[in-house]
Amino acid sequence: MTENEKTLLVALANMVDQYLDSYRGSVDPQAVSAAEHAVRALADFGMMKVLSSREAQWTDAGSKLLVEARSTILKDIGLEDISSQTKRAGVITLKPRDG
Repeated sequence: MTENEKTLLVALANMVDQYLDSYRGSVDPQAVSAAEHAVRALADFGMMKVLSSREAQWTDAGSKLLVEARSTILKDIGLEDISSQTKRAGVITLKPRDG
């Protein structure tokens, strides 16, 4: 996978994660054409498995991509890595974009 493909897949995974309903690892494209195309595109790269027209699941590779996608969002909005001990204690540290 090229770096450009990965960038696009991360963006697509973020969109699917943010806008589609999910339950226990299953995602519902809600019979929306754009959502169905997004799920199929992720499936073409092995990130999701399409079970039916109304259900898809993240694969192991897709779950890892989703973790990376969420991390990208946190970095973009200026949050540090939430996996640190401090974050697990419920403290969030904001850092300025400029430095």
